[in-house]
Amino acid sequence: MASGAAFSPGETAEAVTPPSLTAVANADAAHAAGRHTEAAEAYQALAQASPRNAYFWFRLGSCRLQLRQHAQAITALEQAVALDPHEGRFAYNLAMAHSAVARDAFAQARAQLPPGSPWRSAAQQHRLLLDSVLGPPPEAGQP
Repeated sequence: MASGAAFSPGETAEAVTPPSLTAVANADAAHAAGRHTEAAEAYQALAQASPRNAYFWFRLGSCRLQLRQHAQAITALEQAVALDPHEGRFAYNLAMAHSAVARDAFAQARAQLPPGSPWRSAAQQHRLLLDSVLGPPPEAGQP
């Protein structure tokens, strides 16, 4: 996080480093406490203030993934990967977001296919496979 700038007497990193270290600490604390909506809002502001900071995009995407906001998660995580393509955690979470979208698409396909259709059976098998990777989807209305 250090910018390499020298501080004047009496200045702190928080006073001269946008965004503030306090804002980052507050976002990290909300994320760690599972307050994903609050954390997402904080990381969104941080990412907008520092758009070349891959960590902020990663955390924003991770929060959006927890909130089942898959399209927004993918957008943020793609930005993180673009900024730091060698960070495996970023690519992993991006893959998880794409997997969650696929799981939802297979569930929707199954619901729209007629009973007895081999495509319906295949959609169910794929959804269950993704459930085994991602865990079962939360109940309706819960993030």
